Amino acid sequence: MTNLNTDTTQTSTSGLDDLRAYLDRSPSPWHAVTSSLDRLVGFTVLDEQQAWDDVPARGCVVRDGALIAWSIPDASGPSTGFRIAGAHTDSPCLRVKPRPDAGLAG
Repeated sequence: MTNLNTDTTQTSTSGLDDLRAYLDRSPSPWHAVTSSLDRLVGFTVLDEQQAWDDVPARGCVVRDGALIAWSIPDASGPSTGFRIAGAHTDSPCLRVKPRPDAGLAG
């Protein structure tokens, strides 16, 4: 287990500047995971290959270009509902194709 940064101070002037900075730091899915980990303040990174004897209330798992994170409320129990959200990181990968499909229409 690794505890992530607990410093909550951020120096962003606006939401747009923050988004731009995130996209600039995320040219690939692997970079996007690293950028996202920097934002998961107070989360514990678990190794999926190790036994999870004590699952933290705020934790995450990383595999290559994938990230799974969770936050369990203090008052939760076995009957507490949950929400799942999913996304993929193709959109931060704004690149020009090195060899675009080109041809002549005839």
